[in-house]
Amino acid sequence: MLKKITFLTLKSVLAILVTIVIVAFGQIGQLMASKNHLEMSVIENWVTAHPADIVLVAEYRENCLNHGKQVTRDNLEQSLAEAKLEDVLVTKERCAKSMGLEELHNNIEVAFQQIESYAWPLSLLDDSLTN
Repeated sequence: MLKKITFLTLKSVLAILVTIVIVAFGQIGQLMASKNHLEMSVIENWVTAHPADIVLVAEYRENCLNHGKQVTRDNLEQSLAEAKLEDVLVTKERCAKSMGLEELHNNIEVAFQQIESYAWPLSLLDDSLTN
């Protein structure tokens, strides 16, 4: 009898943990989708306010944000083989600064800060998500 209760308890705990992990992955996916949508909204507003920068913003999206670029294992390996270490470690901020779009990048970061709180279980990872 005790063996059966222990087995059912372990099975229940495992089911709860699996459910929490599935919910967390779902929330991470939703958070990433929300951030991408927010980022595109800021970029659209920027292009509306600065129509002369449309080509530069398209380059920023391709080079700094990797939007529109299909990343496959082959072209990733080729890119890494051709790249220097400092090129691989370029941040979005440095990339935007090098293109003269630091203000756009700052606007995107300010927009991200408007996402103030995360639902549980993502709230457990709050510090790592806000960086």
